[in-house]
Amino acid sequence: MTNKEIERKAIRVVMEYEKKRKPEEVKRKGYDIISSGRCIEVKGCKKEVGGWRMFQHNCFEALQKEKSYFVYIVQKLKTRQPELYIIPRRDIIRHLKPRIEWDINLPVKQMHKWRAYLNDNRPRRRG
Repeated sequence: MTNKEIERKAIRVVMEYEKKRKPEEVKRKGYDIISSGRCIEVKGCKKEVGGWRMFQHNCFEALQKEKSYFVYIVQKLKTRQPELYIIPRRDIIRHLKPRIEWDINLPVKQMHKWRAYLNDNRPRRRG
């Protein structure tokens, strides 16, 4: 299964579970479904996992903003009996651990400083 197939199947499982609440697939920043006021971010995986590295910046912003934010984790998607876990906002916040990432934004106009030449006519840049 591709990541896209996993995501689609997980969303179908959640939509079926939420059908009494008349869910709507929204694909907004930070969540996938709105169902009776719940903002639901759906995560899926083929097998069972313990932890989850899932929060992109837009999910974190939605978690801060939306008081009725949930993460629905659908595991064992390759089986006939997927498992659904519903994690409310308060528990997400309780178990959230920060992870710092750094982006490198190199100015295009200065890229010539770091160019490595592949032919023997020009010296190779080191370090």
